[in-house]
Amino acid sequence: MYLAISLIVSTLLSVYVFVSQNSKVILMISVVALIFICLILVLIFKRKFLIFLLVLLFGFLLPVVSIYNKSNWINQNLSKNVENCQIIGKIYTRKADLDKKVLKLYLSDVKIISNETEENINGNIFVHISTDNLDVSKLEVGRTIYVNGSIKLYSLQDEELSKAVSKISSGVSGDVYVRAFNVKVAENKSLTIRDNVKQRVYNKTSNVKYGDIGYAMMFGDTSILDPDIKGVFQESGTAHLLAVSGFHVSLVVMLISFVLKKLKANKFTSLGVTVLMLLLYAYLCDFSVSVIRAAIMSIVALYATTRAKEYDGLSALSLALVILLVISPLQLFDISLVLSFISVLSIILLMPVFTRLLSKVFYDKIASSLALNFAVQVGLFVTQICYFGKVPVLSFITNLITVPLASFAFMFLICAVILSFVLPFISPIMSLFGYVMQLLVRFNNFVSGVSIFVETGVVAGFAVILSCVLMFIVSDYVFAKKRTKLALSVITLAFIVSLMII
Repeated sequence: MYLAISLIVSTLLSVYVFVSQNSKVILMISVVALIFICLILVLIFKRKFLIFLLVLLFGFLLPVVSIYNKSNWINQNLSKNVENCQIIGKIYTRKADLDKKVLKLYLSDVKIISNETEENINGNIFVHISTDNLDVSKLEVGRTIYVNGSIKLYSLQDEELSKAVSKISSGVSGDVYVRAFNVKVAENKSLTIRDNVKQRVYNKTSNVKYGDIGYAMMFGDTSILDPDIKGVFQESGTAHLLAVSGFHVSLVVMLISFVLKKLKANKFTSLGVTVLMLLLYAYLCDFSVSVIRAAIMSIVALYATTRAKEYDGLSALSLALVILLVISPLQLFDISLVLSFISVLSIILLMPVFTRLLSKVFYDKIASSLALNFAVQVGLFVTQICYFGKVPVLSFITNLITVPLASFAFMFLICAVILSFVLPFISPIMSLFGYVMQLLVRFNNFVSGVSIFVETGVVAGFAVILSCVLMFIVSDYVFAKKRTKLALSVITLAFIVSLMII
């Protein structure tokens, strides 16, 4: 956890050092803060101080080096001539925006040809194409396309820093806006193993009513979904069902464990097979942030069970965050990472508190289920307000009803799809998934209109950090008297409200 916190602090400081004109002042403040933290660690840990100091130094230095390299990587792109050039790239994924009549293509292996030179672009490119007079059927994943236009590249010096950093962190270097006549599609088509698997699954689910929702739930790929359907899930507070996360990974682990138990595999074999299957599933989901987080935590939990060790959710969550930030510190600005980690953090910190309170009124299992939903909704309240400006009021109720039914439907669909490759004649039973989804879509659509709308200021990001601090104060991880906890909670909550008003 200490390493995770040091990585977060260093990443935030590093980004603003590289974009700020007052970099020397920020660096001096950083050094003073580091010395102050070290002094506190000397008083608290004494002999263990050296270990914690090394951990903190590693956590502070790694993002600095990584972001410095990333800034050079970006500057190399900015030095290239990207005006009125030809862009060549392979379609990695596609997303249609029907309301704006725009097709968005995500290109990898990008090259630009300009002034009789050919250069590679560091990172990937988003191509926004007007769908007027465009034959979108040829723009398939795996196709190479030629686009004539100018690239708008991202920089850490952009005015909208948070948006630029979020895109850069995911490996995207810039945007190209063109009309259909500026796009030429090559005849060749090369699919990776991942694309082949996803295409085969898509062919199976596309014949089922609401099968596109099932496909999105399996791989977290919402590009094929109708905007209205996505809007229903977002407005009802159940959009997490469409992004592969702990919910989906836990169901996959349960399915694998069930099969291995029937095969009477020993615990070490089961651990190895499950880890390999989770890595394969993460690969199919393009190693998205939420999948990596859920996979790492699941692997830690399985390892702890196999070795008869105690599983600590906070340590497992911190490990997942450390691994992600070591790979790319700028992922800290990715909204999917923020939502994924804060939702799990709220479960770890707040669920035991709510469970104790609710168990006085409800049976243990009911109390636990209610506590889980309460913890997530309360923990994400400030974050949703700050990032989206609104919170679905009835999301607690919709999740209580939608999640259990969606869990059953999702497990059923996975089993049906797998079996249909071996026994094609059972494919029609997948239509049962469509009936369940139809009910859920209608229900979510009914309750999706009730939301709290709040406009927040530019310092609202600090409110998100303070909301995490508040969860720690309320949780069992802070050993203090009830009056002390109450006082600290009230003060922190007052700061949060003040920041959101400002």
